[in-house]
Amino acid sequence: DMARPYHVYGGLQDNSSWRGSSSVNLSNKHWTNLYGGDGFWVFPDPTDPRYVYAESQGGEIGRVDTLTMTSRNVQPQAAAGEPKYRWSWNTPIHMSPNEPGTLYTGAQYLFRSRDKGATWERLGGDLTTNDPKKQQQEESGGLTIDNSAAETHCTLNSISESPRNGKVLWVG
Repeated sequence: DMARPYHVYGGLQDNSSWRGSSSVNLSNKHWTNLYGGDGFWVFPDPTDPRYVYAESQGGEIGRVDTLTMTSRNVQPQAAAGEPKYRWSWNTPIHMSPNEPGTLYTGAQYLFRSRDKGATWERLGGDLTTNDPKKQQQEESGGLTIDNSAAETHCTLNSISESPRNGKVLWVG
């Protein structure tokens, strides 16, 4: 982030998302747990250093207040009658380098929020292969079905906005 001294952020598989200060030798006691679950992406809000966005398995995204250590779920939700969203184990999130307060995430669709995750708009249709043969995790898994999102296929895995032109997006 832009604090002085700056903080470093990261996710830790099976052990949440964390923040540490660059001014100390980062031993365990110097890290702050920000968000639960399997930690993946963590982005400080460039418009307000008090907040970070953190993601855990299955597309769970929280806007975390680092002063109160509370979080608000900002994951897009499917509307009634809309197909179930397919969230990857480590769902991508991306902060716009061009438009403060704008972030992206993706399931089988690309979503954009221009109000820090309060509301989301879906940008286009299904961007995956949408292969039904790969979408049977609720029917497989041996003795029990997979309900962890670890085996969700036909999902987006990366999102990036051009730092030069906010109208150019890359999605994988």
